[in-house]
Amino acid sequence: MSAFTVPGVYRREIREPGPRPFGTGLPAFVGYCPGGPNDPTPISSWDQFVSMFGAANTSYTPAAVRGFFQNGGELCYVVRQDERQEPYGELSRALMAVDTLTDVDLLCLPDLTRLQESMVLQQQVINWCDRGATRFALLDAPLQSNLESVVAQWRQLEGKNAALYYPWVDVPGLSGPGNQRVPACGHIAGLIARTDRTDGFFSAPANGVLEGVLDVGDLLTHEQQASGDPFGVVNCIRVFPGRGIRLWGARTISGQAHWRYVNVCRLFLTFHRWLQQAMSTLVFEPNTPVLWARIRRTINGYLDDLHHRGGLAGATEREAYFVRCDASTTPPAIRDNGQVIAEIGIAPVIPAEFIVVTLLFGAGEILIGGDQQPPEKET
Repeated sequence: MSAFTVPGVYRREIREPGPRPFGTGLPAFVGYCPGGPNDPTPISSWDQFVSMFGAANTSYTPAAVRGFFQNGGELCYVVRQDERQEPYGELSRALMAVDTLTDVDLLCLPDLTRLQESMVLQQQVINWCDRGATRFALLDAPLQSNLESVVAQWRQLEGKNAALYYPWVDVPGLSGPGNQRVPACGHIAGLIARTDRTDGFFSAPANGVLEGVLDVGDLLTHEQQASGDPFGVVNCIRVFPGRGIRLWGARTISGQAHWRYVNVCRLFLTFHRWLQQAMSTLVFEPNTPVLWARIRRTINGYLDDLHHRGGLAGATEREAYFVRCDASTTPPAIRDNGQVIAEIGIAPVIPAEFIVVTLLFGAGEILIGGDQQPPEKET
């Protein structure tokens, strides 16, 4: 029965349907497996992985996937590589396969450390992540490393959408007696997925216990971490008596101050993903003030919710973000080219400064730009 029983004029608010929700903390594991399909495969449990790909100590990917689920991961994709293929081409093939997985926002490549060309291949991965601006790479140091050599590794890497983790961890072996020392990226991915659910994707994934880890390859103290990594760029895994084995760092590889933290980069990447999805329905709409208002309303709604959840700095919305999309950002010359421009500023929790995003519609596509200058290494 209608609620309007008396003649008159009534006001009803109807919310525009937003884009479908999407998750975060969903990794793609790229590496070698005993068997299984070559196409990207969704995996929702360790038992499912074993039944499809097998489990053995002959590579690091199985242990990484197990570590992901042990630490709170709920869903991942596995992209199986072929060890017999040339590594550069095989990595390019795998990254092209991950490109088709629109929900993936993390990338783990535990077997990359086995290759002699691992440093060059890691830079290829970073370039891919920075170019797409939707995914974050969890990188491992080589097995025979110390903290000083990992800092030297960091000096050779350029980009921002990646983080470097050290040392390797000891876990129960998958085949045969004894333990296995493996890269920690899978366990870190699980911790990130767990943090995303409990605290939000904008929270720093650090100071969390790593489950399923028996020991670490290097028992670092506070003094050793400080002296061995004076720039604070390596995310160390530390043993704390009475508190367990914890991830003690949330830094990216970037030398730029405002891209220094993992949670800030992931905040920007997640917002980028959301913008692509939310704005795709507006392509080819008439370029009028009605469209501009709709763009402002949609983006303001998302950022307002993010601010209330604690994802943005500032006591008020004005301090946390701004959205401009009007005649000043889209003058006649821009409209004549079939384009509309929105300027968006967001203030991450750390550091509390605005990162300006430019959203450009034109020629049937959406372009999202920001501070994309290459980072400068601090010395």
